[in-house]
Amino acid sequence: VLKGPRAALFGRGEPGGTVNLVTKRPTFDTQGELKLSVGSFDTYRADIDYTTPVSDDVAIRVVGFYEDAKSFRDTIETTKQGFSPSIAWNINDNTQLIYELEYSDQEVPFDRGVLAIDGELGLIPESRFLGEPGDGPIEADVLGHQLEFIHDFNDNWSVLLGANYRDTSLEGFATETGFDGVIDGEVNRFRRYRDYDAQYQVFRGELTGHIKLGGLKHRLIMGIDSDRFENDQVVLRVRGDQYINVFNPVYGAYPLPTPTSNTDRIEIQKSLGIFIQDQISITDKLDIRVGARFDDYEQTLNNRLSDIKSKQSESRISPQFGIVYEMHDSISVYAAYGENFRPLSGTDSNGDGFEPNQSTSAEVGVKFTLNDGALFGTVAVFKVEQDNMLVVDDPTAFTSAA
Repeated sequence: VLKGPRAALFGRGEPGGTVNLVTKRPTFDTQGELKLSVGSFDTYRADIDYTTPVSDDVAIRVVGFYEDAKSFRDTIETTKQGFSPSIAWNINDNTQLIYELEYSDQEVPFDRGVLAIDGELGLIPESRFLGEPGDGPIEADVLGHQLEFIHDFNDNWSVLLGANYRDTSLEGFATETGFDGVIDGEVNRFRRYRDYDAQYQVFRGELTGHIKLGGLKHRLIMGIDSDRFENDQVVLRVRGDQYINVFNPVYGAYPLPTPTSNTDRIEIQKSLGIFIQDQISITDKLDIRVGARFDDYEQTLNNRLSDIKSKQSESRISPQFGIVYEMHDSISVYAAYGENFRPLSGTDSNGDGFEPNQSTSAEVGVKFTLNDGALFGTVAVFKVEQDNMLVVDDPTAFTSAA
């Protein structure tokens, strides 16, 4: 987990930090496990994880799960399943090719949770569901492919080439509580139908090496990446006098109305990035890190409901700097600075796109280890500033502003 902006190396992302997620990959030792679990609220789950070599150079891994569960929330039932096979091919001693597939399907009813009455929580049970069970679940599907090529030229230099394609969808009806609050024990509701489809594709090439230059050791990382994100959203909505009593709800008291168009738009984000980072060992105890990333970004918005199209582009350089000094085998002091920008999806009330979110982060701290590494920690002071943060503009119209 890396705190703060890390755009210089990892690209556009959350200004709060970066989390490295490591997938389960094939190994050349046969092993596996099957787990069955039973829990509260009629929860049943099965997990499988099995890996084995199929030859001296090729290994496979199969990971999957299935879960069926009710809930502490009234009428809520969920079904989740996923399947993630992968294959690794050791082409030679210095080269490896890995393919991973990800598939998941989830059926979960849309649930806004409990309500406060006159600003006070706990007046209705935490199990109280105020939607309509007749709407059925929201279905979310994911299908992803990832290909990674790794080659070591020698002990000092290596290259990584990667490609990723991910297709996601979300579809279903939901009856949701409105924004007028509880009046005389009743709350008004509206009904929405969501149909979201998104495709995300990424290509990345990265060269890593160790060199000596000017009598100093350098660890270089440089590369290029490009990505394209297409987000297609259709939302139908209907408002009506669908009141429900929060103390004694009666489901199905009203016929489920047919919503009409509320949102119909497609957004396409495209970007190209070039990055470089150099970690320099000044002495055995002092290291500095300098890096920068150049991004060229373009966003296209097509509001098919209002027939309004807009386009914006941005080019930005995001620097970073860090220094660490080892005062003792168990104590190090450090300082770091970084900048980041993150494109914001969606449009404002006029149908225009938002300016990217810009952030800067500065941090100083001390890292320490005690008891031969059994205890370690960090004491730090940091400051993160953000501009163009996306906030709700009009909750009744579901619009936002930056």
